[in-house]
Amino acid sequence: MAIAGDTFDQAIIEGLLLEHFGRGTTWGEYGARFPDHYTDALIHWQNVQYLSRPDTIRFLQTAQTTSNHPDRLRALQSLLTNNYVMHMVDEVEGAKIALSDLPFAQIRLQGKDLDLWQPITRTQFEALIADAARRIEACLADTVQRSGLRADEIDAVVRTGGSSQIPCFISLLAEQFGAEKLRLENTFSGVTAGLAIRAWELDSA
Repeated sequence: MAIAGDTFDQAIIEGLLLEHFGRGTTWGEYGARFPDHYTDALIHWQNVQYLSRPDTIRFLQTAQTTSNHPDRLRALQSLLTNNYVMHMVDEVEGAKIALSDLPFAQIRLQGKDLDLWQPITRTQFEALIADAARRIEACLADTVQRSGLRADEIDAVVRTGGSSQIPCFISLLAEQFGAEKLRLENTFSGVTAGLAIRAWELDSA
């Protein structure tokens, strides 16, 4: 499975935000657990469209009358009916970017029946993406092995793309190759430029 910036955004949403929208709350006469699939859909914003249906909204309105945290279900309803989902995604991405330079950031989301403030530290973020980081480390080791080179035979390691700014990945590369070999090039355009060059080469062949 590919790992990119949206993978880290999804980890933040799953790890820190779902409780704000009803994860773990109860509803109904017998205190049943609020169904996880309503909050799971928020992890992948593309799935939210399947929740924005009249039957979902009716269920949320009914569930609020017996929930132990009706305000959280109202927040979920507001998120769906007032098109706040993309704003949430933007806030999460902004916090992730801020954590490349700062030890602490916040996710703030305000609107009708919605007032979310979620702090996040760099340590929390690194814990949330730990599994992805392990997979990246394994992929890096496999790539070096396939190249037929030892790490000390590699002269330069080029960092490109927004995720190359994340401190734990910079540390990983420095440990593997040495900090003096790391080069930062065209952070947000290097990948697309390389793809364009490769496409031109294939078209010209």
